[in-house]
Amino acid sequence: MFEKLDLVNIIDSITTVMQCTLFILGINYCLEEDKKSLKELGLYIVINWILVTISYKLVGNSSLNIIITHIISLCLPYLAFKKNFFNIIIVHTIIYFLITINLLVFSNVFWGIISLKLDKRYIEFFSLVFLYSPQIIMIIIILN
Repeated sequence: MFEKLDLVNIIDSITTVMQCTLFILGINYCLEEDKKSLKELGLYIVINWILVTISYKLVGNSSLNIIITHIISLCLPYLAFKKNFFNIIIVHTIIYFLITINLLVFSNVFWGIISLKLDKRYIEFFSLVFLYSPQIIMIIIILN
Protein backbone atom coordinates (compact mmCIF):
# COMPACT_ATOMS: atom_id res chain seq x y z
CA MET A 1 0.00 0.00 0.00
CA PHE A 2 2.73 2.49 0.90
CA GLU A 3 5.99 2.93 -0.97
CA LYS A 4 9.06 1.79 0.83
CA LEU A 5 10.76 4.89 2.22
CA ASP A 6 14.45 4.40 1.83
CA LEU A 7 17.13 6.69 3.17
CA VAL A 8 17.88 8.24 -0.23
CA ASN A 9 14.26 9.40 -0.66
CA ILE A 10 14.20 10.86 2.84
CA ILE A 11 17.50 12.71 2.36
CA ASP A 12 16.38 13.86 -1.09
CA SER A 13 13.19 15.29 0.42
CA ILE A 14 15.17 17.07 3.16
CA THR A 15 17.53 18.50 0.55
CA THR A 16 14.58 19.70 -1.54
CA VAL A 17 13.11 21.52 1.46
CA MET A 18 16.52 23.07 2.17
CA GLN A 19 16.85 24.21 -1.47
CA CYS A 20 13.36 25.76 -1.39
CA THR A 21 14.32 27.50 1.85
CA LEU A 22 17.54 28.76 0.30
CA PHE A 23 15.71 30.23 -2.70
CA ILE A 24 13.00 31.98 -0.68
CA LEU A 25 15.22 33.23 2.17
CA GLY A 26 17.99 34.25 -0.22
CA ILE A 27 15.61 36.36 -2.28
CA ASN A 28 14.00 37.84 0.84
CA TYR A 29 17.44 38.71 2.24
CA CYS A 30 18.56 40.49 -0.93
CA LEU A 31 15.39 42.51 -1.53
CA GLU A 32 15.64 45.68 0.46
CA GLU A 33 12.13 47.13 0.49
CA ASP A 34 9.85 44.10 0.17
CA LYS A 35 10.75 41.93 3.18
CA LYS A 36 8.26 39.26 4.22
CA SER A 37 7.40 37.96 7.68
CA LEU A 38 8.64 34.56 8.84
CA LYS A 39 5.09 33.22 8.59
CA GLU A 40 4.80 34.30 4.96
CA LEU A 41 8.27 32.96 4.15
CA GLY A 42 7.39 29.61 5.74
CA LEU A 43 4.22 29.43 3.66
CA TYR A 44 6.15 30.17 0.44
CA ILE A 45 8.75 27.53 1.31
CA VAL A 46 6.04 24.90 1.91
CA ILE A 47 4.20 25.80 -1.30
CA ASN A 48 7.45 25.69 -3.27
CA TRP A 49 8.34 22.29 -1.79
CA ILE A 50 4.87 20.87 -2.52
CA LEU A 51 4.93 22.07 -6.14
CA VAL A 52 8.45 20.71 -6.72
CA THR A 53 7.48 17.37 -5.15
CA ILE A 54 4.31 17.12 -7.27
CA SER A 55 6.26 17.88 -10.44
CA TYR A 56 8.79 15.18 -9.53
CA LYS A 57 6.01 12.64 -8.90
CA LEU A 58 4.26 13.50 -12.19
CA VAL A 59 7.25 13.86 -14.52
CA GLY A 60 9.97 11.89 -12.76
CA ASN A 61 13.64 12.64 -12.65
CA SER A 62 13.97 13.99 -16.18
CA SER A 63 15.19 17.04 -18.05
CA LEU A 64 11.59 18.24 -18.29
CA ASN A 65 11.31 18.14 -14.50
CA ILE A 66 14.44 20.29 -14.19
CA ILE A 67 12.80 22.92 -16.39
CA ILE A 68 9.52 22.69 -14.46
CA THR A 69 11.19 23.03 -11.05
CA HIS A 70 13.26 25.92 -12.35
CA ILE A 71 10.10 27.70 -13.50
CA ILE A 72 8.38 26.97 -10.18
CA SER A 73 11.31 28.30 -8.18
CA LEU A 74 11.31 31.46 -10.33
CA CYS A 75 7.56 32.10 -10.49
CA LEU A 76 6.75 31.60 -6.83
CA PRO A 77 9.16 34.30 -5.59
CA TYR A 78 7.83 36.63 -8.27
CA LEU A 79 4.27 36.06 -7.05
CA ALA A 80 5.41 36.48 -3.46
CA PHE A 81 7.53 39.60 -3.81
CA LYS A 82 6.14 41.21 -7.03
CA LYS A 83 8.71 44.00 -6.94
CA ASN A 84 12.25 43.99 -8.29
CA PHE A 85 11.81 41.16 -10.75
CA PHE A 86 15.37 41.59 -11.99
CA ASN A 87 16.74 41.29 -8.45
CA ILE A 88 14.72 38.10 -7.99
CA ILE A 89 16.20 36.69 -11.20
CA ILE A 90 19.75 37.64 -10.19
CA VAL A 91 19.50 36.10 -6.70
CA HIS A 92 17.75 33.00 -8.07
CA THR A 93 20.41 32.55 -10.76
CA ILE A 94 23.27 32.87 -8.25
CA ILE A 95 21.70 30.30 -5.91
CA TYR A 96 20.87 27.96 -8.80
CA PHE A 97 24.44 28.33 -10.08
CA LEU A 98 25.89 27.41 -6.68
CA ILE A 99 23.66 24.33 -6.38
CA THR A 100 24.48 23.25 -9.94
CA ILE A 101 28.24 23.69 -9.54
CA ASN A 102 28.11 21.73 -6.28
CA LEU A 103 26.21 18.88 -7.94
CA LEU A 104 28.44 18.85 -11.01
CA VAL A 105 31.64 18.68 -9.01
CA PHE A 106 30.54 16.06 -6.52
CA SER A 107 28.56 13.93 -8.99
CA ASN A 108 31.60 13.78 -11.25
CA VAL A 109 33.74 12.77 -8.29
CA PHE A 110 31.20 10.13 -7.30
CA TRP A 111 30.32 8.66 -10.69
CA GLY A 112 33.66 9.18 -12.36
CA ILE A 113 35.96 7.91 -9.67
CA ILE A 114 34.30 6.34 -6.68
CA SER A 115 31.39 4.37 -8.14
CA LEU A 116 33.69 2.46 -10.48
CA LYS A 117 35.60 1.01 -7.55
CA LEU A 118 32.66 0.37 -5.22
CA ASP A 119 30.79 -2.78 -4.48
CA LYS A 120 27.19 -2.36 -5.68
CA ARG A 121 25.94 -2.75 -2.09
CA TYR A 122 27.57 0.54 -1.07
CA ILE A 123 26.48 2.74 -4.00
CA GLU A 124 23.45 4.12 -2.12
CA PHE A 125 25.49 5.01 0.97
CA PHE A 126 28.24 6.73 -1.00
CA SER A 127 25.72 8.60 -3.14
CA LEU A 128 24.40 10.06 0.11
CA VAL A 129 27.91 10.96 1.22
CA PHE A 130 29.14 12.46 -2.06
CA LEU A 131 25.98 13.91 -3.60
CA TYR A 132 23.72 15.00 -0.77
CA SER A 133 26.12 15.79 2.08
CA PRO A 134 28.08 18.51 0.20
CA GLN A 135 24.82 20.10 -0.88
CA ILE A 136 23.43 20.13 2.66
CA ILE A 137 26.70 21.55 4.02
CA MET A 138 26.74 24.27 1.31
CA ILE A 139 23.12 25.25 2.03
CA ILE A 140 23.79 25.45 5.79
CA ILE A 141 26.86 27.63 5.20
CA ILE A 142 24.96 29.97 2.84
CA LEU A 143 21.98 30.27 5.20
CA ASN A 144 24.28 31.22 8.07
